[in-house]
Amino acid sequence: MCIRDRYKEDPKRVYYLSLEFLLGRMLQNALVNIDLEGKYKEALGDLGFNLEDVYEEEVDPGLGNGGLGRLAACFLDSLSTLEIPAWGYGIRYNYGIFKQAIRDGYQVELPDYWLSRGNPWEIERCDATVNVHFYGRVEKYNEGGNERFRLADYDTCLLYTSPSPRDQRGSRMPSSA
Repeated sequence: MCIRDRYKEDPKRVYYLSLEFLLGRMLQNALVNIDLEGKYKEALGDLGFNLEDVYEEEVDPGLGNGGLGRLAACFLDSLSTLEIPAWGYGIRYNYGIFKQAIRDGYQVELPDYWLSRGNPWEIERCDATVNVHFYGRVEKYNEGGNERFRLADYDTCLLYTSPSPRDQRGSRMPSSA
């Protein structure tokens, strides 16, 4: 069932907000979820290529620093597999956490320019922008001492969508009796 059909039913929806999503490389996840990995491996083999080598060409977006980012990504996969209408919201960082390298015998951390070649999995939403507010101050606004928070600055941000293919191999979740 596609998302438009699901929304016609007007179901409850899940909106998941996380500052980090450690999605990993998405090509293998997509091929496994739509049950095409074997066919792709065979087709590429017939052309003299190795699917594992193709997987290694994809940039791994390191958009977080640990377990919570991986957990957020797993939640999205599960919601998609269970066909629960859900959206995951996060920040599209220009840089991943960092890359490590060895220089002159020492480990160094370098910027991770994960978007340098673009991201083929995301869809730029030119039709939608959001104002993200920064900074601000608390001020009194009447004699009763009531206060409010006044936003000071904002940036207009573009939205991007990254689909999460549903696992079509059937549920692998244990059933309860």
